[in-house]
Amino acid sequence: MEYVPSEDVSVNYKLAPGDKLFYCPYNRSHQVLEFKAAGHLGTCRKAYVNSAAYKALPSEDRIVKCRWRPNAHHLPGSRISAHEKTCEGNKESLWEEFQAVTTGSGEGNTKREDSSRSTDSRTRA
Repeated sequence: MEYVPSEDVSVNYKLAPGDKLFYCPYNRSHQVLEFKAAGHLGTCRKAYVNSAAYKALPSEDRIVKCRWRPNAHHLPGSRISAHEKTCEGNKESLWEEFQAVTTGSGEGNTKREDSSRSTDSRTRA
């Protein structure tokens, strides 16, 4: 998301401290509060995808959704692969981080599986 610089924010906006505006990727004249992004992007995307202007664009210029945060991250196709590698919602990188900070990450799961199996075998006997 490209945020609106604070010096460009219109006087008409009464922003609370910490609120940020960003430019809608589908229509740059739209300035949207960050917490309203999902609703706005969904509505704007519907209008955009059905427009003749969208259909005339080459695929690398069309706006696509991030696979990790599809409600919040909409970018031009030419920038999406670089974004997805660094996206904070990237589940693969989160999983790698989790494995790095936990010790013996596979052992804990195995013990739980073994204990559940032994419980099952006791109830069957």
